[in-house]
Parts: sequence; structure tokens; C-alpha cells
Amino acid sequence: MKIGRTNATVGGTTKTPYEEWQEGFGYNWDSVVANAPMMNTQCILHVYTKVEFLKMASIFPTSAEIYTYNGSDYRQITMDTNKRLAFIEADYITNTSDNLQYVCVVYGGAGSGDYLFCTYLPVVYSNSKNSLGDTYVNLINVGYGKTFALYPYLRGVDCYSIGYIQIGNSLEHLTTQNYDTTILLARIAGSDTQARILKDLIDNAPIGTTIMLAPGFIETVLLYISDEKLADWFYNDLCYNKFNRVSYQYGFSAPHNVVKRFKIRPDINFYNYYLSQLPNMVYIDGVITEDQTKIADTNAGFHYFRNSGWKMLQNFPMWKVIGSATTGCLLPMTEQANVNAYLNGSFRFYSTNLEPNKFCEFDENGIIEDPTKYFICNLPIETETHVNIQVKFDDLTFKNNYTTTQQNAISTYLTNKNWSLQW
Repeated sequence: MKIGRTNATVGGTTKTPYEEWQEGFGYNWDSVVANAPMMNTQCILHVYTKVEFLKMASIFPTSAEIYTYNGSDYRQITMDTNKRLAFIEADYITNTSDNLQYVCVVYGGAGSGDYLFCTYLPVVYSNSKNSLGDTYVNLINVGYGKTFALYPYLRGVDCYSIGYIQIGNSLEHLTTQNYDTTILLARIAGSDTQARILKDLIDNAPIGTTIMLAPGFIETVLLYISDEKLADWFYNDLCYNKFNRVSYQYGFSAPHNVVKRFKIRPDINFYNYYLSQLPNMVYIDGVITEDQTKIADTNAGFHYFRNSGWKMLQNFPMWKVIGSATTGCLLPMTEQANVNAYLNGSFRFYSTNLEPNKFCEFDENGIIEDPTKYFICNLPIETETHVNIQVKFDDLTFKNNYTTTQQNAISTYLTNKNWSLQW
């Protein structure tokens, strides 16, 4: 760990806020642990936001050695009968990066047993590299969902081993000395920073390490990713490959997962409700292939592009054009006894940012019929006729991108394809 703080750029690399914050302490935490005057070598270091006392878990052992460190001196403290640790003014450290005060506590022999730190603690940094494999003290695998609740201020973790991961939206740094043979990903929230922590961790895993997604991982992802390549890795490599479904139906809650560009996997042959849970995206990238063997199936053409969370979208979904076809490979819907089912194959656009040049364009001859470029040309000719087979805009001003003559031409064009236009 670097000591001393500077805002200068070294070797062309700008330091991250986390690196500057750590340098603001001015201490090598590994050294602080190594030099603690303890009999026990199984040690855990926590840095907390400034508090007067901490209430430890009821099972926290009275035999644990506990010291504070203020940058120059160690002070031994003990828990009272209510398992509380009390601090004095001399225990606090001022960080020169943010000018806030913190308290550093080193525990000896406290790394054995389950959930010893499983209580509400304002910990901002944890170093459990000397815990000798007690996975519960690294604070990122204290049980499903508890990491977020118990440690909402946690910024950095350097731990002994990793086998179960929950990355909260405050985490900026994570390292481990050892990997379990199987890594279970339980939850993640945050933005590019947290997604990149996970990617770096997986990229550095030893060959042969098995990465698994916990049940419910996909549905609980809460990420706002702006880096397009990072988003592609997270959604289409990690999540999709580990989730192993040929659909995005059981995917990501749109209002809580935001990406600049979502890339449709080109190798998927989609079928039935397959687009219902994409993230909230600015651009949907790539063409969609629908399973052409389902042409007579009850659920043919059911893509469910009607998610109210998609409020940033600028372009339109496009289906692959096969051979010399004049439309995309989105299948026409088959007859439905329940006419409301037609909505599952219709389109409802909630965004106010849609680009008209992706919807339809005109030349001197009228609508330019190119199914590889324009949404309305990409649509199939429906074999059924019903008002619920629709293209619907929540923003009713979208049509103002066109002249009255052009609006009428678009309406006629879609009517001839048996699509109801509502704009």
C-alpha cells in the first residue's frame, strides 16, 4: 500500500478517489496488523467512521485481544458486559484526504467461528489477510443480503480468501490472497466501479476456478454501467453464460439497471417473451433472431418489448433480415382467443428520446423501404388484424418529427401490415 498522499499524476495514471483516501491515512495496514502487540497471529483490522463505541455481536468471544491504533500508538481495550467497545479521543485518526476522523481496531484471535462481526458496524475498511481462512470475517460473504444491510459504508476489503461474494454500491476496492475452487456470486449493486471490481476479481482467478451465480442473482442486480465494453462483459458474458438461458425474460429489473449500450447476443435464437427484462438502455445494439421453427406456434412473435423502465432508449429494436426478405425475422402472431395476448407481440415505447431516423425515413418516392435500417420496414406483415397488434408511443409528440403527409404515409404503411399505430 502506498504511503503519503498526492493529487499528482504519476506515470500518466490518475489516482482513484479510493487510492487518495487510503493514502490520506498514511499507514500500511498490513504493517499495522503485523506490529500489533498481540499473542495471537490470527488478526483482523477494521477501520470505522468515528464513533464513541461499538456494540459487538453477542457471540463475540471475550478472549479476543483488541487494540486501537491511532497512527503511532496501540491501546488495548476490552469489551464491557454488554459486548461494547468504548473509544477515547486519542484513538481517532484524521484522514488528510477527506479531513474526517476514523478509528482503527485490530482484533486478535477473533477470526474463528461464525458471524462474529455480523452486526451493524460503521466499518469502512477491512483487512482480514491474517484471518487464516475464516471466510465470514471478510465482510463480503456474511450471508445472503446481509452485507448491504450491515456494512453500508464499506469502501475497501483486503481479505484472506473468497468463496462467496456480495458487492455493495459503496465498495471501491477488493483483493484476496486465496480463491476457493468455486466462487458463488450472490449480489452486486452500484456502477462501473463495482462491476469492474467483480471483473478484475474473476479475471485474476486461478485457472480452474468455477464461477457460479447464486439463485436470484440475476433478479437482484442493481447496476448503472456507462462503460459499454464493461456492460457487454457483465450482461452478455458473465450473467448470460452463467445463467444459461435462451431468453432475457428472467433478466434484469429495468429501472434499477442502466447501461449506455446493451448488445444483443448474436448467437441466440429467441422465442416467447424473450425481451421483457433488458436493462434500461440508451441504445439496443445488434439484430435479434427469432426462432423461425415457431412460425405456427401459439407464442410466435411474442417478444414483450413493453417494459416501462426503458425510458432512455434512442433507437428501435431490429430483427435479423434473412436472405432477401423484405422484413425482419420477427414472426407474425398467430390467432389468439384472448385478444389481450396480442399486446405481448406489440411494441410500447416509453422513451422521449427516440430518434426518428431509426423509425422511418423518406425520399422523393416516399418511405424508404429498407428493413435493415428502419423499424417500420423491419416489421412483418401480420396475418391477424386487431387493434391490440400495435406500435404505441407514450410520448405523443414523436409524430411531430414528420410532416402531416409523412404521418399519413406511415399510418397507411403500418395499417397495410396490420399494425395499429398509436402516437
